[in-house]
Amino acid sequence: MLKEILDRLVDIEGQLDDAYYNLPEYDANSEGKSYIDGARCDLYHLKDEIEKRILTEKQLDPMKRFDNAGTL
Repeated sequence: MLKEILDRLVDIEGQLDDAYYNLPEYDANSEGKSYIDGARCDLYHLKDEIEKRILTEKQLDPMKRFDNAGTL
C-alpha cells in the first residue's frame, strides 16, 4: 500500500515540477511560483516520511534500499 502511495507522490512531484518550470518569469507569477514551491517542499517531506516507513517495515539497510532497478 505504501509503495503505491509513494509511486503516486512521484507522479505528483513531476507534475508540480513541470508547473513550476513552465510558469513564465513575470513578477505577476511570483506568488503562484511561491505556492507551487511550497507544495513541492511539503511533497518532498511526505515522500521522505513514506520512504522511512517502507524501510522500517521491511527492516532494510538504508544504504541497500534500492534494488537493481533503482526502486524500493
